Amino acid sequence: MVWRSLRVEEPHHHRLVHILFIMLVCFPELILPTMFLYMFLIGVWNYRFRPRYPPHMNTKISHVEAVHPDELDEEFDTYPTSRSPEIVRMRYDRLRSVGEVLLDEAPEVQAQDAVGAGEFLPSIVGENR
Repeated sequence: MVWRSLRVEEPHHHRLVHILFIMLVCFPELILPTMFLYMFLIGVWNYRFRPRYPPHMNTKISHVEAVHPDELDEEFDTYPTSRSPEIVRMRYDRLRSVGEVLLDEAPEVQAQDAVGAGEFLPSIVGENR
């Protein structure tokens, strides 16, 4: 009864799958190359249907257009820096001012983080409560 409910929609695919299975049983060293080949072919096949404008990238929300050229220069600078000490000092001053704003505007967040770290520390050390 069960076999009657299993109808083959595409008999050519059915035959190809059986031939592939018999081939892999006879030549087990071809299992991994066959899997990698099929994964590659599926990727090539699905590449056509990819979204042209990815929905997770919205440049208007992230304000990419509003980035200052100095910020981009800072991001793509080499390590160690190839810029003059005055530019590096200006970058650190800007970073320091951002840190001061964060410290002034979010003391309750810092307190919550400290409490969370205090609860997390015994689990790192391995003490049981």
